[in-house]
Amino acid sequence: MKYLVSYIYIVLLLVISSCSSPKLLPKEIQGRYIQEKNRNVHLDFNGNSFAFIDSTPIFDLALYTCCDTIAYGNWALENNRGLICLNSPEFINCSVVDMQVTEKIKKNTDTLYFYINNPIEEHYKKYRYNTKGRDIYYKISIDARNIGLLDNVLLNEYDANIIKILKPKGTIIDKFSISIYPKSNFGGRNIATREVNTLEYHVKKVNTNVFEVNMPLLNYGYMSYLRLYKDFVKVISKNTLEWNNHIYTK
Repeated sequence: MKYLVSYIYIVLLLVISSCSSPKLLPKEIQGRYIQEKNRNVHLDFNGNSFAFIDSTPIFDLALYTCCDTIAYGNWALENNRGLICLNSPEFINCSVVDMQVTEKIKKNTDTLYFYINNPIEEHYKKYRYNTKGRDIYYKISIDARNIGLLDNVLLNEYDANIIKILKPKGTIIDKFSISIYPKSNFGGRNIATREVNTLEYHVKKVNTNVFEVNMPLLNYGYMSYLRLYKDFVKVISKNTLEWNNHIYTK
């Protein structure tokens, strides 16, 4: 009986050991893992960075320079769990972009002017010649010492990057922020976020009525990148990974 119990114990240890994930060093994960079902899709690990790439041709996609990268960021190996943890950069996950504002004053006008520029707007200038093909729109939130102005602005959707807002006499603008939304005809591979916001900008001069706004990070990639936070890839072996029900091999 004693030998039988020992035998069962040894067998159980072997089974548990065979089922556990291998203990690997981060350097053993480096390289490219290609999806078995679609060899155009792959996970790349380089240093502590990763990229999720899909180079499948999409011929009706709007022309821009970030088609293939679906997600990128940092990764970490969790050997005790047999997992790789993927995280997108924080500025992508929070869906908040920085804006650079230049204030100007236009005399003899009762209008506020917002001139918005970003890589998507530059794309429009290069490839499109009217507003028919625009695939994002803006909303502006203004904190002003005039309630009437706020009522007129908050619910408006602006389809152009030059926005004019009637400024009642005596209105003082304290701060504003801008939100960006993709339309149904958005030109990226996917719509990863339904809303991108800027931080609030505090106006420096009380008589400013022209705001030139630049958002250098707002491009098609930013709107399209998957937002990954503690997204886990299962390590089957140093040459095989499983992620989102797909197998990837070196």
